[in-house]
Amino acid sequence: MKQFVFKNYLLMAFIGILATSCSKSNDDEVTKADPKLLSFGFYEADNEGVIVQDYEVSAVTGTAITIALPKEIDRSELVAQFTASPNTTVTVNGEIQQSGNSVQDFSTPVDYIVTEGQTNARYTVTVVNAADYVWTKLSTYSSDETNNIVMKVNPVDGIPYVLYKGNREESADEKAFMVKFEDNSWSFVGSDQGVSDGQVGSYLDIAFDKDGKTYAAYLDYTADISQAGSVKQLQNNAWSLVGSKGLTDGKVSYIEVGINPVDQQPVVFNTIEERKGILPRRALGISYLNGSSWSNNNEIPGRPSSLSASWKASKTVGNALYFGVFNYGGTQTYSIYKYQNNIWETIADMVLEPGAENLSFRDFDMDIDHNGNIYVIAADDAATNGTYNPRVKKYDAETKTWSQVGNVLPFDLNTTRYLSLAVSPTGVPFVLYRNEQMYPEVVSLDSETKDWTTPKVLEASQLGVADVYLDFSPDGVGYAAFVNEAGAVSLYKYDVPAK
Repeated sequence: MKQFVFKNYLLMAFIGILATSCSKSNDDEVTKADPKLLSFGFYEADNEGVIVQDYEVSAVTGTAITIALPKEIDRSELVAQFTASPNTTVTVNGEIQQSGNSVQDFSTPVDYIVTEGQTNARYTVTVVNAADYVWTKLSTYSSDETNNIVMKVNPVDGIPYVLYKGNREESADEKAFMVKFEDNSWSFVGSDQGVSDGQVGSYLDIAFDKDGKTYAAYLDYTADISQAGSVKQLQNNAWSLVGSKGLTDGKVSYIEVGINPVDQQPVVFNTIEERKGILPRRALGISYLNGSSWSNNNEIPGRPSSLSASWKASKTVGNALYFGVFNYGGTQTYSIYKYQNNIWETIADMVLEPGAENLSFRDFDMDIDHNGNIYVIAADDAATNGTYNPRVKKYDAETKTWSQVGNVLPFDLNTTRYLSLAVSPTGVPFVLYRNEQMYPEVVSLDSETKDWTTPKVLEASQLGVADVYLDFSPDGVGYAAFVNEAGAVSLYKYDVPAK
């Protein structure tokens, strides 16, 4: 009898252990079969040239994932990064997805299926439009007075720099000064005593190399030849001459400084105003830096020395320096060149729009996007004889063809005088100009209508007699600068609305 009871006891114990084991096994199975998507995002490193910052959902809650991107971003070929729970596979339309590698079209919602064993979980990713960027006033630099400025954004730190000529009672005191707007305040770049040693001319320029080193170019009245060009660089927060004071061997104007992509040294473009060397008056002269000295009176092969040069624009993108120049006098045109591997290539030679009789001398500008596509703005009289409407043209670097961007802008540059063209890091062209009421106004290309947006007046006050400037930081933030009636510099920012 005792033996029977003992056997029953063992049998019941075994059944209990077995039940417990099965229960634990089932619990483990339930725990394992819980596939999840843990994080999701689009990152600049995976989408170079498409987005300029990271957009992410660091902790996914629920199965509906919504990410807001600027509306101008092309969503047809985006690469996503994601993490999922262990022992899972992630597919879209049956195709296995690799985080940071697989390309998908997010123009419409995309279903991500996370699978573990026989268990699936569906996560729907929807890309929506982010809040539109808006223009807001940052500040006015009113500590000094000027009528001549240049504003450019340092491509490394994303900070706007302004080089200006100070207005003074004595012309000898009209130096070049540089300020920047950082941490919501203005400060001098280098010394508050100025960039130049003394009086400068009306034409100034700024350039930054790939590491953000800052160069300033100006017409130097203190050089041995008055109004020869000089260039200074910022080193240890102090300005020092690059090469000799007065690098050109004669008086020049319309000075522009670019960066040689081969050695990251400055290249100076200028208009010869008095013949001291081999080039005729008003010809385009180029100065290259060779170590610590300048090589002057260089020309672009194929460009006639007799062709007069005025407005200039340059930009280095990748391993190429792009240069645009307005050819003035008589029938006025523009030319575009590319400098790569120490060789000049003519992209566009003495352009005049079909049907136009001439271009307006009042202004000209150029910008280059990250793909090497060239954008040019000049005003011609093709639309209505006698009225010069600005027209933006685009050169496609891949197809090597030109096309018009939007319609001509509906104002007469001969009346308004000033404009600036800049392309955002996402490839959207913007134009800032002084409108016919002399107010600063800006437009951009609408990604849906493929035409210019309704003009936005930045400031309902008339501008002074000074150029306007527009530029972008690498993260897509835009800056506009101009001189108001009082001679102060107004600075505006294009960014997401402040919360």
